Amino acid sequence: MGPEAEPYTNRIFADLELVRKDAVYLLAESDSDEFDDETRLARLDIGQYMNGDDSAKEAFSQALGSSMRTLGFAILTGHGIDASLYEDAARLASAFFAERSPEEKARFVCPDRRTRGYTPPDLFARTGVLTMLEDFRVDLAHDDPAFASAIPWPSDELRRLFGTYMKEHQRLLLPITQSLLQYMGCAPSLYDERMARCEALLRWNYYPPVLDQGGATLRSRFMAHEDIGLFTLLPCPSARGLQLLARDTGKWIRVTGLEPNDIVLNIGDTFQRISQDVLVSTTHRVSASREELAQPRISFPLGVYLANDDSIEPLDSPLVPESAVRYAPIKAGDLRRQLLRKFRF
Repeated sequence: MGPEAEPYTNRIFADLELVRKDAVYLLAESDSDEFDDETRLARLDIGQYMNGDDSAKEAFSQALGSSMRTLGFAILTGHGIDASLYEDAARLASAFFAERSPEEKARFVCPDRRTRGYTPPDLFARTGVLTMLEDFRVDLAHDDPAFASAIPWPSDELRRLFGTYMKEHQRLLLPITQSLLQYMGCAPSLYDERMARCEALLRWNYYPPVLDQGGATLRSRFMAHEDIGLFTLLPCPSARGLQLLARDTGKWIRVTGLEPNDIVLNIGDTFQRISQDVLVSTTHRVSASREELAQPRISFPLGVYLANDDSIEPLDSPLVPESAVRYAPIKAGDLRRQLLRKFRF
Protein backbone atom coordinates (compact mmCIF):
# COMPACT_ATOMS: atom_id res chain seq x y z
CA MET A 1 0.00 0.00 0.00
CA GLY A 2 1.59 3.28 -1.14
CA PRO A 3 1.71 6.46 0.95
CA GLU A 4 -1.23 7.99 -0.95
CA ALA A 5 -3.48 4.93 -0.70
CA GLU A 6 -6.59 4.90 1.43
CA PRO A 7 -6.13 2.99 4.70
CA TYR A 8 -7.60 -0.49 4.82
CA THR A 9 -10.83 -0.95 6.78
CA ASN A 10 -12.70 -4.10 7.73
CA ARG A 11 -15.13 -3.48 4.85
CA ILE A 12 -12.66 -5.24 2.54
CA PHE A 13 -13.85 -8.42 4.27
CA ALA A 14 -17.58 -7.70 3.94
CA ASP A 15 -18.14 -10.50 1.42
CA LEU A 16 -16.54 -13.04 3.75
CA GLU A 17 -18.36 -12.26 6.99
CA LEU A 18 -20.77 -14.86 8.34
CA VAL A 19 -22.15 -12.96 11.34
CA ARG A 20 -23.45 -9.45 11.77
CA LYS A 21 -20.68 -6.84 11.83
CA ASP A 22 -21.99 -3.28 12.01
CA ALA A 23 -18.83 -1.41 12.97
CA VAL A 24 -16.46 0.06 10.40
CA TYR A 25 -12.88 0.38 11.63
CA LEU A 26 -9.32 0.74 10.40
CA LEU A 27 -7.23 -2.43 10.42
CA ALA A 28 -4.19 -0.50 11.69
CA GLU A 29 -3.96 2.11 14.40
CA SER A 30 -4.53 5.74 13.50
CA ASP A 31 -4.12 9.17 15.06
CA SER A 32 -7.90 9.51 14.74
CA ASP A 33 -8.54 6.61 17.16
CA GLU A 34 -10.46 7.48 20.31
CA PHE A 35 -9.99 5.68 23.61
CA ASP A 36 -12.17 4.83 26.60
CA ASP A 37 -9.90 4.86 29.64
CA GLU A 38 -12.72 4.30 32.14
CA THR A 39 -14.16 0.93 31.15
CA ARG A 40 -12.59 -2.17 32.68
CA LEU A 41 -13.21 -5.81 31.88
CA ALA A 42 -15.23 -7.79 34.41
CA ARG A 43 -13.15 -10.03 36.68
CA LEU A 44 -15.01 -13.30 37.20
CA ASP A 45 -14.09 -16.29 39.37
CA ILE A 46 -14.68 -19.40 37.24
CA GLY A 47 -14.13 -21.51 40.33
CA GLN A 48 -17.59 -20.33 41.31
CA TYR A 49 -18.97 -22.37 38.41
CA MET A 50 -16.54 -25.28 38.56
CA ASN A 51 -16.87 -25.89 42.31
CA GLY A 52 -19.98 -24.04 43.44
CA ASP A 53 -23.59 -25.04 44.06
CA ASP A 54 -26.47 -24.30 41.70
CA SER A 55 -26.90 -20.72 42.89
CA ALA A 56 -23.16 -20.03 42.45
CA LYS A 57 -23.25 -21.50 38.96
CA GLU A 58 -26.23 -19.33 38.05
CA ALA A 59 -24.57 -16.20 39.42
CA PHE A 60 -21.41 -16.86 37.44
CA SER A 61 -23.37 -17.65 34.26
CA GLN A 62 -25.30 -14.40 34.48
CA ALA A 63 -22.16 -12.36 35.11
CA LEU A 64 -20.20 -14.01 32.29
CA GLY A 65 -23.06 -13.87 29.82
CA SER A 66 -23.72 -10.22 30.58
CA SER A 67 -20.05 -9.37 29.97
CA MET A 68 -20.00 -11.34 26.73
CA ARG A 69 -23.19 -9.62 25.62
CA THR A 70 -21.84 -6.11 26.13
CA LEU A 71 -18.07 -6.26 25.58
CA GLY A 72 -17.46 -9.82 24.36
CA PHE A 73 -14.51 -10.04 26.80
CA ALA A 74 -13.97 -10.92 30.47
CA ILE A 75 -11.11 -11.82 32.80
CA LEU A 76 -11.20 -15.26 34.41
CA THR A 77 -9.76 -15.82 37.87
CA GLY A 78 -10.00 -18.74 40.27
CA HIS A 79 -9.03 -21.33 37.64
CA GLY A 80 -6.18 -22.84 39.63
CA ILE A 81 -3.47 -22.43 36.97
CA ASP A 82 -0.21 -21.16 38.43
CA ALA A 83 1.44 -18.17 36.78
CA SER A 84 4.75 -20.07 36.70
CA LEU A 85 3.36 -22.21 33.87
CA TYR A 86 3.11 -19.10 31.69
CA GLU A 87 6.60 -17.97 32.68
CA ASP A 88 8.10 -21.34 31.73
CA ALA A 89 6.15 -21.44 28.46
CA ALA A 90 7.34 -17.96 27.48
CA ARG A 91 10.95 -18.78 28.31
CA LEU A 92 11.12 -22.05 26.35
CA ALA A 93 9.04 -20.95 23.36
CA SER A 94 10.90 -17.65 23.01
CA ALA A 95 14.20 -19.50 22.97
CA PHE A 96 12.95 -21.75 20.16
CA PHE A 97 12.02 -18.77 17.97
CA ALA A 98 14.92 -16.46 18.81
CA GLU A 99 17.84 -18.86 19.03
CA ARG A 100 17.24 -21.20 16.12
CA SER A 101 17.99 -20.35 12.51
CA PRO A 102 15.21 -20.31 9.88
CA GLU A 103 16.65 -23.53 8.48
CA GLU A 104 16.50 -25.24 11.87
CA LYS A 105 12.93 -24.07 12.52
CA ALA A 106 11.84 -25.24 9.07
CA ARG A 107 12.47 -28.82 10.22
CA PHE A 108 9.40 -28.50 12.46
CA VAL A 109 6.93 -27.51 9.74
CA CYS A 110 4.26 -30.18 9.46
CA PRO A 111 3.79 -30.64 5.69
CA ASP A 112 0.30 -32.12 5.72
CA ARG A 113 -1.45 -29.78 8.21
CA ARG A 114 -1.14 -26.05 8.67
CA THR A 115 -2.67 -26.25 12.14
CA ARG A 116 0.20 -28.27 13.54
CA GLY A 117 3.86 -27.46 14.05
CA TYR A 118 5.91 -24.46 12.95
CA THR A 119 4.63 -21.79 10.55
CA PRO A 120 7.24 -19.39 9.08
CA PRO A 121 6.55 -15.65 9.04
CA ASP A 122 6.08 -15.16 5.29
CA LEU A 123 2.63 -16.79 5.50
CA PHE A 124 1.37 -13.73 7.39
CA ALA A 125 2.71 -11.01 5.09
CA ARG A 126 -0.45 -10.30 3.07
CA THR A 127 -2.76 -8.52 5.49
CA GLY A 128 -2.07 -4.93 4.41
CA VAL A 129 -0.87 -4.20 7.96
CA LEU A 130 2.49 -4.75 9.59
CA THR A 131 2.31 -8.36 10.80
CA MET A 132 5.73 -9.64 11.73
CA LEU A 133 4.66 -12.99 13.11
CA GLU A 134 5.73 -16.62 13.17
CA ASP A 135 4.11 -19.33 15.22
CA PHE A 136 4.01 -22.92 16.40
CA ARG A 137 0.65 -24.69 16.62
CA VAL A 138 -0.55 -27.47 18.88
CA ASP A 139 -3.95 -28.88 17.86
CA LEU A 140 -4.16 -32.15 19.82
CA ALA A 141 -5.49 -32.80 23.30
CA HIS A 142 -2.86 -33.59 25.92
CA ASP A 143 -4.22 -37.14 26.28
CA ASP A 144 -4.46 -37.84 22.54
CA PRO A 145 -2.32 -40.90 21.73
CA ALA A 146 -0.75 -38.94 18.86
CA PHE A 147 0.21 -35.92 21.00
CA ALA A 148 3.86 -36.96 21.30
CA SER A 149 4.37 -38.30 17.77
CA ALA A 150 2.14 -36.32 15.36
CA ILE A 151 3.34 -32.87 16.44
CA PRO A 152 6.93 -32.13 15.34
CA TRP A 153 8.16 -31.13 18.81
CA PRO A 154 11.48 -29.23 18.92
CA SER A 155 12.38 -30.89 22.25
CA ASP A 156 11.06 -33.28 24.88
CA GLU A 157 11.06 -30.40 27.37
CA LEU A 158 8.69 -28.37 25.19
CA ARG A 159 6.48 -31.41 24.63
CA ARG A 160 6.16 -32.07 28.35
CA LEU A 161 5.57 -28.43 29.23
CA PHE A 162 2.88 -27.89 26.64
CA GLY A 163 1.28 -31.20 27.48
CA THR A 164 0.76 -29.75 30.95
CA TYR A 165 -0.34 -26.44 29.42
CA MET A 166 -3.03 -28.11 27.33
CA LYS A 167 -4.20 -30.29 30.22
CA GLU A 168 -4.61 -27.32 32.55
CA HIS A 169 -6.55 -25.21 30.03
CA GLN A 170 -8.67 -27.95 28.49
CA ARG A 171 -10.44 -28.50 31.82
CA LEU A 172 -11.82 -24.94 31.53
CA LEU A 173 -13.48 -25.41 28.15
CA LEU A 174 -16.58 -27.30 29.27
CA PRO A 175 -17.40 -25.03 32.25
CA ILE A 176 -17.09 -21.95 30.03
CA THR A 177 -19.37 -23.45 27.39
CA GLN A 178 -21.89 -24.71 29.93
CA SER A 179 -22.08 -21.35 31.69
CA LEU A 180 -22.70 -19.48 28.43
CA LEU A 181 -25.41 -21.94 27.41
CA GLN A 182 -26.99 -21.54 30.84
CA TYR A 183 -26.99 -17.76 30.37
CA MET A 184 -28.75 -18.25 27.03
CA GLY A 185 -31.52 -20.17 28.83
CA CYS A 186 -30.48 -23.56 27.44
CA ALA A 187 -29.52 -26.79 29.16
CA PRO A 188 -25.88 -26.35 30.27
CA SER A 189 -25.09 -29.86 29.00
CA LEU A 190 -26.44 -29.16 25.50
CA TYR A 191 -22.95 -29.05 23.93
CA ASP A 192 -21.19 -31.59 26.16
CA GLU A 193 -20.88 -34.16 23.38
CA ARG A 194 -19.68 -31.58 20.90
CA MET A 195 -17.08 -30.25 23.32
CA ALA A 196 -15.73 -33.77 23.77
CA ARG A 197 -14.64 -33.70 20.12
CA CYS A 198 -13.90 -29.99 19.70
CA GLU A 199 -10.48 -28.72 18.63
CA ALA A 200 -8.47 -26.61 21.04
CA LEU A 201 -5.77 -24.93 18.95
CA LEU A 202 -2.88 -23.45 20.90
CA ARG A 203 -0.60 -21.06 19.06
CA TRP A 204 2.76 -19.82 20.26
CA ASN A 205 2.76 -16.47 18.47
CA TYR A 206 6.20 -14.89 18.25
CA TYR A 207 6.54 -11.27 17.15
CA PRO A 208 10.23 -10.60 16.46
CA PRO A 209 11.75 -7.17 17.11
CA VAL A 210 11.03 -4.51 14.47
CA LEU A 211 14.25 -2.53 14.54
CA ASP A 212 13.95 -0.51 11.32
CA GLN A 213 10.55 1.04 10.74
CA GLY A 214 11.66 3.06 7.72
CA GLY A 215 10.47 6.32 9.24
CA ALA A 216 6.91 5.04 9.55
CA THR A 217 4.91 5.33 12.77
CA LEU A 218 4.02 1.67 13.06
CA ARG A 219 2.10 0.79 16.20
CA SER A 220 0.29 -2.47 15.44
CA ARG A 221 1.58 -5.93 16.21
CA PHE A 222 -1.48 -7.45 14.56
CA MET A 223 -4.38 -5.94 12.65
CA ALA A 224 -7.79 -5.34 14.20
CA HIS A 225 -9.90 -8.49 13.83
CA GLU A 226 -12.44 -10.82 15.40
CA ASP A 227 -11.80 -14.43 16.34
CA ILE A 228 -13.40 -17.29 14.43
CA GLY A 229 -14.09 -20.09 16.91
CA LEU A 230 -16.35 -20.49 19.92
CA PHE A 231 -14.02 -18.53 22.18
CA THR A 232 -10.37 -17.81 22.90
CA LEU A 233 -8.34 -17.98 26.10
CA LEU A 234 -5.39 -15.59 26.42
CA PRO A 235 -3.25 -15.70 29.60
CA CYS A 236 -2.17 -12.44 31.19
CA PRO A 237 1.46 -12.39 29.96
CA SER A 238 0.12 -12.71 26.40
CA ALA A 239 -2.27 -9.76 26.74
CA ARG A 240 0.27 -6.94 26.70
CA GLY A 241 -0.90 -4.32 24.21
CA LEU A 242 -4.37 -5.86 23.81
CA GLN A 243 -7.14 -3.40 22.92
CA LEU A 244 -10.80 -4.02 22.14
CA LEU A 245 -13.35 -1.92 20.28
CA ALA A 246 -16.50 -0.93 22.18
CA ARG A 247 -19.48 -1.43 19.87
CA ASP A 248 -21.63 1.28 21.44
CA THR A 249 -19.06 4.10 21.37
CA GLY A 250 -16.55 3.09 18.69
CA LYS A 251 -13.76 3.78 21.19
CA TRP A 252 -10.85 1.48 21.94
CA ILE A 253 -10.47 0.01 25.43
CA ARG A 254 -6.97 -0.82 26.65
CA VAL A 255 -6.81 -4.07 28.62
CA THR A 256 -4.79 -3.14 31.72
CA GLY A 257 -4.38 -4.05 35.36
CA LEU A 258 -4.06 -7.80 34.84
CA GLU A 259 -2.69 -10.11 37.53
CA PRO A 260 0.01 -12.66 36.58
CA ASN A 261 -2.35 -15.65 36.34
CA ASP A 262 -5.41 -13.87 34.91
CA ILE A 263 -6.87 -15.33 31.71
CA VAL A 264 -8.62 -13.08 29.19
CA LEU A 265 -11.64 -14.77 27.58
CA ASN A 266 -13.35 -13.52 24.43
CA ILE A 267 -16.18 -14.77 22.24
CA GLY A 268 -15.62 -15.70 18.59
CA ASP A 269 -17.81 -15.60 15.49
CA THR A 270 -19.00 -19.19 16.01
CA PHE A 271 -20.62 -18.43 19.37
CA GLN A 272 -22.03 -15.18 18.02
CA ARG A 273 -23.73 -17.15 15.25
CA ILE A 274 -24.95 -19.85 17.66
CA SER A 275 -26.37 -17.19 19.98
CA GLN A 276 -28.02 -15.33 17.07
CA ASP A 277 -25.94 -12.18 17.84
CA VAL A 278 -26.77 -12.11 21.56
CA LEU A 279 -23.13 -12.79 22.49
CA VAL A 280 -20.69 -10.65 20.52
CA SER A 281 -17.45 -11.43 18.76
CA THR A 282 -15.62 -8.22 19.59
CA THR A 283 -12.98 -6.54 17.44
CA HIS A 284 -9.55 -6.43 19.04
CA ARG A 285 -5.94 -5.73 18.11
CA VAL A 286 -2.42 -5.84 19.50
CA SER A 287 -0.89 -2.41 19.92
CA ALA A 288 2.75 -1.53 20.46
CA SER A 289 4.77 1.62 20.98
CA ARG A 290 7.96 2.21 19.00
CA GLU A 291 9.94 1.03 22.02
CA GLU A 292 7.79 -2.09 22.38
CA LEU A 293 8.14 -2.92 18.70
CA ALA A 294 11.90 -3.03 19.20
CA GLN A 295 11.41 -5.88 21.67
CA PRO A 296 10.19 -9.42 20.88
CA ARG A 297 6.75 -10.50 22.08
CA ILE A 298 5.36 -13.98 22.73
CA SER A 299 1.71 -14.88 23.24
CA PHE A 300 -0.28 -18.09 23.70
CA PRO A 301 -3.86 -17.74 22.45
CA LEU A 302 -5.90 -20.94 22.77
CA GLY A 303 -8.76 -20.93 20.25
CA VAL A 304 -11.64 -23.38 20.67
CA TYR A 305 -13.43 -24.67 17.56
CA LEU A 306 -16.27 -27.07 16.95
CA ALA A 307 -15.33 -30.17 14.95
CA ASN A 308 -15.38 -29.51 11.21
CA ASP A 309 -18.42 -31.72 10.58
CA ASP A 310 -20.52 -30.20 13.38
CA SER A 311 -23.42 -28.04 12.25
CA ILE A 312 -23.57 -24.48 13.56
CA GLU A 313 -27.21 -23.57 14.17
CA PRO A 314 -28.79 -20.84 16.32
CA LEU A 315 -29.92 -21.86 19.78
CA ASP A 316 -33.58 -21.93 20.77
CA SER A 317 -33.12 -19.25 23.39
CA PRO A 318 -35.53 -16.88 25.14
CA LEU A 319 -32.89 -14.16 24.70
CA VAL A 320 -33.22 -14.21 20.90
CA PRO A 321 -35.94 -11.80 19.71
CA GLU A 322 -38.80 -13.51 17.89
CA SER A 323 -38.31 -11.05 15.02
CA ALA A 324 -34.68 -12.07 14.48
CA VAL A 325 -33.85 -13.56 11.09
CA ARG A 326 -32.16 -16.81 12.02
CA TYR A 327 -28.82 -17.77 10.56
CA ALA A 328 -28.91 -20.77 8.25
CA PRO A 329 -27.08 -23.94 9.36
CA ILE A 330 -23.45 -24.14 8.28
CA LYS A 331 -20.75 -26.72 8.88
CA ALA A 332 -18.11 -25.54 11.34
CA GLY A 333 -15.33 -26.41 8.92
CA ASP A 334 -16.93 -24.36 6.13
CA LEU A 335 -17.29 -21.34 8.41
CA ARG A 336 -13.69 -21.62 9.53
CA ARG A 337 -12.27 -21.97 6.02
CA GLN A 338 -14.18 -18.96 4.74
CA LEU A 339 -13.27 -16.67 7.62
CA LEU A 340 -9.60 -17.68 7.53
CA ARG A 341 -9.44 -16.07 4.10
CA LYS A 342 -9.47 -12.71 5.88
CA PHE A 343 -5.95 -13.39 7.07
CA ARG A 344 -4.59 -14.52 3.68
CA PHE A 345 -5.52 -11.91 1.11
